[in-house]
Order: sequence, then C-alpha cells, then structure tokens
Amino acid sequence: MLLARELIAYISRELVKKLTPIAIETHNPQAVAEIVYNVITEELAVEDRLNDEVRESSSSTATTCAGKASVTRRCSAKSRTP
Repeated sequence: MLLARELIAYISRELVKKLTPIAIETHNPQAVAEIVYNVITEELAVEDRLNDEVRESSSSTATTCAGKASVTRRCSAKSRTP
C-alpha cells in the first residue's frame, strides 16, 4: 500500500468532518471515520492484490515467451542447415 495508514486515518476523519453537517447525520463521527478508514484500507488491499497478480502473470508470460523464442530460434537454425 502506497499510502501510510496515518494518512488514511486523517483523510477518513476529514471526510467525515466535511460531510457530517451536509450529507451524514451521526452522533458518533469517530465510528463513521473508522468505517471509512476500513473501507479505504480494504479497497487499497484489493488493488495491491490485483497488482501482484498482474505482475505474476506478466512475469510468467515473459518467461514463457522467452522460452518459445529460444525454441523458435533453434528450430529455424536447424531448418537453415543443409
């Protein structure tokens, strides 16, 4: 996760502060800020897992392609020799 947990907590508190009189009615803004914090943290964790999967997939694809390229070079070299 690229964002520090402290920053996420701060953003959550500020979001609740700004939305409380306008869009959110609550007697416990701290509890709402904690919920917002958990949602943001979960979403960032999902993004991190997805990025890891893409990296793994890209890495295995590159390895597979490199292996196929060497086989192709060997096959074409064999076909060129009389």
